[in-house]
Amino acid sequence: MANAPITQLDFDQIKANLKEYLKGQDRFKDHNFEGSNMAVLLDVLAYNSFQNNFFTNMAVNEMFLDSAQLRGSVVSHAKALNYTPRSRVSAVAKINVTLAVAGAGGTLPTFVTIPAKTKFNARCGNKTFSFFTDNAYTITPVNNKYVYYGVSVYEGTYVQETYNVLGTSDKFVLSNANVDTSSIRVYVKDSSDDQVETEYVQKTNVFGTNPTDAVFYVQAYDEERYQLIFGLDNFGIQPKSGNVIRVEYRVTNGEEANGITSFVPATSIAGYPASSTLAVAAEGGAEKESIESIRYFAPKSLQIQDRAITESDYEILLKSKFPEIQAISVYGGEELNPPRFGRVVVSIDVAGADGVSENNKAKYSNYLHERSPIGIEPIIASPQFMHATVNTRVYYDTRKTSASSGDVAKIVSNAITTFNNENLNDFKATLRVSRLQAAIDDADANILSNDIEVLPFIPLNPVLNQKNVYDVSFANPLVLDQHIEVGESITNHKPAIRSSVFRYSNSSAFLMDNGAGQLDIVKSTTVRGVSTFNYLVRNVGTVNYETGRVIIRNLNISAYTGSEIKLIGRTRIPTITSPKSRILTIRDADVKIDVVGVN
Repeated sequence: MANAPITQLDFDQIKANLKEYLKGQDRFKDHNFEGSNMAVLLDVLAYNSFQNNFFTNMAVNEMFLDSAQLRGSVVSHAKALNYTPRSRVSAVAKINVTLAVAGAGGTLPTFVTIPAKTKFNARCGNKTFSFFTDNAYTITPVNNKYVYYGVSVYEGTYVQETYNVLGTSDKFVLSNANVDTSSIRVYVKDSSDDQVETEYVQKTNVFGTNPTDAVFYVQAYDEERYQLIFGLDNFGIQPKSGNVIRVEYRVTNGEEANGITSFVPATSIAGYPASSTLAVAAEGGAEKESIESIRYFAPKSLQIQDRAITESDYEILLKSKFPEIQAISVYGGEELNPPRFGRVVVSIDVAGADGVSENNKAKYSNYLHERSPIGIEPIIASPQFMHATVNTRVYYDTRKTSASSGDVAKIVSNAITTFNNENLNDFKATLRVSRLQAAIDDADANILSNDIEVLPFIPLNPVLNQKNVYDVSFANPLVLDQHIEVGESITNHKPAIRSSVFRYSNSSAFLMDNGAGQLDIVKSTTVRGVSTFNYLVRNVGTVNYETGRVIIRNLNISAYTGSEIKLIGRTRIPTITSPKSRILTIRDADVKIDVVGVN
């Protein structure tokens, strides 16, 4: 028995080892273990050993952050790293509130206050949501109209709990797991008979906190709940025996309320009929942090110590705090043109939104200001994009499939979309054309091969009939095509830069470089069946073929088709990397698929 390998921990292996051990004993030497009462006893022993092995293995796994499976274990490890898992987050909207104020005897009040926790009803599908103001808003009339623009309303229901302090060992655990911890307000009074309350301020760390500061901290507790802790008179005032703690917080539905656009006051406001219009739709609602997210961010939180110094610090801080952020890029202001020293540019892409709202910009900026070095100003910017056109000809075997060319095109389109979602649609992404080509070939067993051309382009949205100036970069070396003169055929000419068509001086024109670093406005002409071009305006910009930087000094056009002008680049190698400030993505509208059946 002592020589049995300890790695054999399965039920059958354990039972076999027990049999071998007993067969080696003189009293059981010729005993038949199969079909005997002894077999039942061996089953019990093997099952007991197997259970012990299993639970011991699971217990050891729960001792480490990397292998723990239970949320309570992961949260406990995160607590040791001074990381508080994110709670649910309320969706927030901005509305404009109008009050129908009628003064007695023609006298109007000098101001009207919208109280904190004023309720607004909203609907999404068949579900009704409650939104509340978090602060009071004072309306001063303008031309006898009482309107407040940009009132922030938060989804959820307010809950109040009271704790009687017995001693320093008391635990103050919030009863609801769906709390938005940013909404927690704590008030302490000396006794139940006292009418004066002291408001305590929530802190996320102990830096700069004095023993006499009225502060509290929030940490994760069991069953996805949260616990309030105080400073034990070292890092803040500790409530004493006999004190009464009153806690208010918001219980939220999280991401369910995102996108709501209609809000109706539940009652009159300050005694006056009220109405509201939308300024910014509800956004930012999120579920509590997942186990995998805690596992990822907890060690990194310890590394950055709640301070934003390096580029990755900014990314970790924002992504761990604001779950709606799906892509982020950080770079120094010295990389801007012109440079802005002492600035850090943070480009953010928010899930389900086109750009970053002013409300979110302010929220992210305020959060970073407290964590950035003195003298460094974070600038929150909406993302810019660099798209790619995909032109592919797909050959498929018609002898092995009854699928039509349309069916094959749909399969290829889905494969390109999947490739974009898994590899692109992010800052600093890299598009390797060979991998996209392979993904198309692998989309269906009946696809034989495909020819593909992928070209990056930057969308331009010029103001019509005005001089527009652009300074953009493809961040990739561009081709050095031969110089071409007026009158020569441009059929096979592949310039480094060419734009989509726009209207200039009553002509259909486009931008094209001349192969020598100069950008011109040209128009196509056909002479004796040969497609050539004429210059409309010479030298409207420059092209740096090594860096991919394109400068357009004067683009004054009268019209263009669609929502943008495409400034198309042709890279020197079939690998496209997006600039720091741009998200690289492939849109469905920019994909052209030509399917050819092969017999």
